[in-house]
Amino acid sequence: MVLVLVIGAILLESTRYAGNFLPDIPSETFPWLIGAGILMIAFPVLIGLNGALTNRRRAQNFEAR
Repeated sequence: MVLVLVIGAILLESTRYAGNFLPDIPSETFPWLIGAGILMIAFPVLIGLNGALTNRRRAQNFEAR
């Protein structure tokens, strides 16, 4: 995921020098891009936490038997 963000930043930076490699992105969309990057990182973390807590709960239930 971090790799995707780094590659995206490199591509955005390269548009300054490479001409019309990518279409120009208006500055109003940058908050959306930042938000999308945060969600790309947050969702897998939350899913991982959910899985870890579920496994812990299952283990506690198993030990209680």
